Amino acid sequence: GLKPTAYLGKEGFSDALVKSLEEAYANSELIKVRVERSCPLSRKEAAPELARVTDSHLIQILGRTVLLYRPDPEEAKIQLPR
Repeated sequence: GLKPTAYLGKEGFSDALVKSLEEAYANSELIKVRVERSCPLSRKEAAPELARVTDSHLIQILGRTVLLYRPDPEEAKIQLPR
């Protein structure tokens, strides 16, 4: 399966986290982020914020893992159902 691309921990939404997510989207349309117990936000608070800061779609929250999708602007490989 898909391994977490990034971990959201006690630092919260750092510039380094956002940069690593942007780099991940350069290689994949679908990414997983693990919300660690040390994160100051709950996973339900963090998930929509992750989608907002990366301009992506929140697909799923499963346990402490958040699945996000952002289509490749040049060649989308995955199509969301409408």
